Amino acid sequence: MLYSVRVWSLWCPSHSETPSLSRRRGQQCGSRGELTLRGRLVFVDESGSMSGLFSECVQKSQQLHRALERLREVCELLQLPAIESRRWYELFVNKLLPQLRDDSFLVVAVVGGTNIGKSVIFNHIAGCRASSTGPLASGTRHPVCLVPSGFAETHDLESIFPGFCLCEWEAPEDAVRESPEDLLFWRISESVPPRLLVLDTPDIDSDVRVNWRRADKIRQCADVLIAVLTQQKYNDAAVKQFFRRGAIEDKAVIIVFNQCVLPEDEAYWPLWLDTFCGETGIRPEFVYVAPNDRQAAESNRLPFWERPFADRKSLPEASSSSVRLEADDEPRDLSADLARLRFGEIKLRTLSGALARLLDQDSGVPSFLDEIRSRSEEFQSAIDLLGTQDLARIDHWPTLPNSVLVSAIRCWWRSQREGWPARVHDFYNRIAAGLVWPLRRLRRSVRDPADRGIPPARVASDSGYGGTGLCATAMVERMRERSIASPVAGAA
Repeated sequence: MLYSVRVWSLWCPSHSETPSLSRRRGQQCGSRGELTLRGRLVFVDESGSMSGLFSECVQKSQQLHRALERLREVCELLQLPAIESRRWYELFVNKLLPQLRDDSFLVVAVVGGTNIGKSVIFNHIAGCRASSTGPLASGTRHPVCLVPSGFAETHDLESIFPGFCLCEWEAPEDAVRESPEDLLFWRISESVPPRLLVLDTPDIDSDVRVNWRRADKIRQCADVLIAVLTQQKYNDAAVKQFFRRGAIEDKAVIIVFNQCVLPEDEAYWPLWLDTFCGETGIRPEFVYVAPNDRQAAESNRLPFWERPFADRKSLPEASSSSVRLEADDEPRDLSADLARLRFGEIKLRTLSGALARLLDQDSGVPSFLDEIRSRSEEFQSAIDLLGTQDLARIDHWPTLPNSVLVSAIRCWWRSQREGWPARVHDFYNRIAAGLVWPLRRLRRSVRDPADRGIPPARVASDSGYGGTGLCATAMVERMRERSIASPVAGAA
């Protein structure tokens, strides 16, 4: 029987086709923004929901999941490896399906070097003093996460942050306590925008190497990285190494130049940005500058000014001074700007690697469908061959002897017994075989000319029956003598 397979096609944008999330300068953001991608117009509303490519990808992933469930039985019938044993299926079920949902969310991680004000930025996004701050380095050892209200009831946090042991965050000091485990402290915050998870992370340039491992895990889990840089840290080797990996993973990055001396540093931050982006390959979505104001930082009143910039990759001949555009003097609310991010686009960028593995021609869904198609064609070819050429037709099958059938049934039944019943039946089978053996030998001696010269008395004595078998043997001998003498008497 040939199994027809319907191939469900998904379109996964490559890195070059992924749209930029930066707003076009000189345009006001209304209640609904728009984006053109490969000739397709995609609309984005204030909540960040996307009614184009992302919604289509969500629908296709659900269709693919239903189709794969129906192919489970086909794999068994075609004697193919189980679908659960395939790596792309594990990736699809554990990562893509939970995150490709209509209620998409973003994981935003505040990352950077030592003593540059990461916790200050984190507190401003959270809208409260959630993490401890001070003029000295706090030495954050474990990431902390603020979760919007109601999110934990509808999502599995452990699947969002694999590799971490999740604990409830009860005090600001929890993040600095020593522990060999990779802990992640979380709590619910009413001030965090809906569908936005915000994290404060360990220093990425710390002397404690375990902090690097924890920061790497957070980077892999995050959808958006808020890179906190200063004049001293923008060119640090450990910082650049961290963000090079983020660029390879195509993470969305927002850069905040903190502790700036304004207005003097207005002439220098474009140079810092140019060096940082050139060394790491990062293409930021937004760039902000914040003043060096300790009092405002401690009281959660630090202003953030968005600074327009042009992508140097799109303007290869531009100089550092020419990429500066007109600045906006109105301070920005980081939390509000994050809430207006295009969630669907960023989520697709984050999942683009997993989607590419799922759709890989050699090791993904297409390869799996090719296996089913090839094996189905083999079965169909065998059926066609047997049906058209009559290679296996036998008109007159020989009659199966009863003894062979009975013996086969007994052998099968013997193999099904176990333990004490098997030993009892084996004992009685041996006794029965001993009782029947002389009769079978006698019958063969009558039928087989080669055995006719053996006296029946010898058959009985060979069987070991002695006196009990003599009566039966004598009776058989008399019957044979009478049968031989009767024709002679008739002739006389």
